[in-house]
Amino acid sequence: MRSAAGALREPEAELAVIPMPPVGTRIGLESALMSGRLWSTVVGHLEGQLIIIETPETDIPVGMTAPFSTEDTLTIRFVNDGLVVGFRAPVLRRLHSPAQLTVVAWPKKIQTHGLREHPRISCHLPCQGSIGEHAVQRAMVRDVSLCGCQLRVPYEDFPPDQREFSPGTHVDLEVEIPAESGGERTRQRIAGKIVAFDSQEGYAMIRVRSAEPLEALLEFLSTFTTRLVFPTDI
Repeated sequence: MRSAAGALREPEAELAVIPMPPVGTRIGLESALMSGRLWSTVVGHLEGQLIIIETPETDIPVGMTAPFSTEDTLTIRFVNDGLVVGFRAPVLRRLHSPAQLTVVAWPKKIQTHGLREHPRISCHLPCQGSIGEHAVQRAMVRDVSLCGCQLRVPYEDFPPDQREFSPGTHVDLEVEIPAESGGERTRQRIAGKIVAFDSQEGYAMIRVRSAEPLEALLEFLSTFTTRLVFPTDI
């Protein structure tokens, strides 16, 4: 999954105290004992002390009976009101009835990063749709900001005898978002206008200003690219 997104150029994240995530919040989990990222959902919390999450279903390595135990410390990330939130905390307890649940300590301080502070996130996301009246099949989104994106479009996708699109040309694309935990890939629409065009060897780089904020796509990329330095005091 990390191959879908590159490095994030961002200012320093800040230590902060924020409200606990509401029930239903989707979170990403990482454990030293498991490779990759798992996904779960918050099902409850005790204010300022702990959160209860669904124990994610995943392939468990030989010799393990669960993705993590009470000896593990988890890295947790989620998006809360426009902030990417991250912290490390120990697993306090595993519950098996009436459902597979995990209790995780809530830290005294957490790391946050505001989505609207991102200058730009580099990525490699396939997309297709139209530029002007012409269909585009092999374009690639190379970076995303809140108000637009940059496209890499091979000249094979251009109309015959055309090597340039003018600023103001309408763009309507669907971005393919990588699947999570073996699920189906999803698509998100980007609609806007060209604001800059740069011809390269064999392809063009096109800057697009989106008609609507690309907050959902930015949130998706941020959960994989935001680098947070976590406090050791939990």
